Amino acid sequence: MSSLYSHSVVPVRPDLEAVHGTAMSSFSDTGTWFNGSERKEIVALARRVRHREGLELTGFVDEVTDIPLPSAVIELIQRVACDAEKIGKDFYEKIISEGLSVEQYVEVVGLVGRAVAIDTFCRALGFPMNALDAPRPGEPSSMRPKTATVQHAWVPTIPTGKQGGTDAAALYGDADFVANIFSALSLVPKEASLVMQMGQVQYVGADDFMNFEFRRSEQFSRAQLELVAARISALNNCFY
Repeated sequence: MSSLYSHSVVPVRPDLEAVHGTAMSSFSDTGTWFNGSERKEIVALARRVRHREGLELTGFVDEVTDIPLPSAVIELIQRVACDAEKIGKDFYEKIISEGLSVEQYVEVVGLVGRAVAIDTFCRALGFPMNALDAPRPGEPSSMRPKTATVQHAWVPTIPTGKQGGTDAAALYGDADFVANIFSALSLVPKEASLVMQMGQVQYVGADDFMNFEFRRSEQFSRAQLELVAARISALNNCFY
């Protein structure tokens, strides 16, 4: 895998560079409910709308190829990319009523959310946005976890432990507790796994979520990490 940040004068942790590389590659892979061309188009459209709305993407290059996507997908992309704080249950129900499946909704949210995170990182350090790979062939698997049920979210999620069975074991391992932020997209386990991988490196992994002594380094405590996370969340109108 080529180095994303070899040009950086600021040291970038190898695990962070690696997880961003995996994410960039995944945008053009066949997913569970969208093929590689559609997934790449979803990310490219998210970047276009963010650029159009004045949200700086350093070195912006429009990679939209006008692949047909349902209007509900395009509306969801715009909302997640630029106005995520305005997503409520009414909006979710409206999008689903327009013909988008719940599973497709989850996959789009995961794709756009991960893309925004990486582009924002690049912008913060003055890097140009990373180019998308060419789409890879293949058909979506359309595999829905059998144990997924509505619990703490509007969408079905995989329960932990025995209730989640093999679905939970495959996604969460043997964890008895998984934070909602990690399980929220578990209706599409492939996407949820990629979100969890990024969260583990950029924030805190599931194993350390309740470990308040966790440190990325000796100079950066868990309390400081949470202060930064809370401040950024407030600036983004995210009150989770």
